[in-house]
Amino acid sequence: MKIPLALLTIALAACVEFPLPGPELGGSPGSDGSVHAPPDTAAPDARAPSADVGAPPRRRIVAIWGQSNAVGRASWTDVTTLSDADTPLSDVPLAQQIADAANPIPWSDIATGPLAPRTGNPTQNMGLELSLGRALDQRTRDGYALVKFAVGSASLQYNFRVDASYPTLPVDGPNLFTQMVTYTAAQCAALDGDLVAIDWTQGEDDATAPNFAAAYAGNLETLIARTRDVFPGVPFIVTALSPLSVAPYADDIRAAENTVARDVAGVTIVDASGLPLQLNQPHYTADGYVALGDRVAAVTP
Repeated sequence: MKIPLALLTIALAACVEFPLPGPELGGSPGSDGSVHAPPDTAAPDARAPSADVGAPPRRRIVAIWGQSNAVGRASWTDVTTLSDADTPLSDVPLAQQIADAANPIPWSDIATGPLAPRTGNPTQNMGLELSLGRALDQRTRDGYALVKFAVGSASLQYNFRVDASYPTLPVDGPNLFTQMVTYTAAQCAALDGDLVAIDWTQGEDDATAPNFAAAYAGNLETLIARTRDVFPGVPFIVTALSPLSVAPYADDIRAAENTVARDVAGVTIVDASGLPLQLNQPHYTADGYVALGDRVAAVTP
């Protein structure tokens, strides 16, 4: 499957290339071969402006891609570590297209608005975005936006793989990978911003089948490569599968994630150790999502 030329043209016009953080940019190589962005040292009350005076502002856009832990399966009412979790943050726009895997996909296309919990579901209305957006806004005032594209119960092997046929309905429609890239490019254009990082929070479903797990490293490397055909050089932040996962092939998925971070430039692993899961697994608790968002922000350019 090839991404249509029209899509490539739109995406490249919407989001310029972001150079991979290396020594010349103040970054440093990690022990696993990945490249890590330098830590932010600015005080929270000394946020930098988003652009030079007189220059038109362009937002730095961070995409959240993946399955149910990217969707977010907790409630802000259970948060104890973020005092303003339910307060809309207009500094950070959030666009979301989310669903659970079905055929055709029953999308919830949520209009772009201030960063805030989702409405309509009192028990599942937040994920890592609430703390991620706040942490980034402390770095650069009005500088960031978040774009979420996530499908619950979706595997990389069957659903997200670049040449997958899912979904088959509507007939002759684009596959999930193409939809993901198209949506992200469209939001870059709408938000007048540049894609500076993609957080990949996925792997739970691939950890349930041996053939899915065996193919995971190759599938993820291909997904990153094909994404960079459209968004050249974009860094990937891979949220490692939780060490608390009881999926039979969880160790294989974590090994595959580390292999990709070692072998592919510009890929950083975020360790999920210590993040609490809900009793029903594999979803994080509300405070687990808050901690995860902070960890992702720490390595976001």
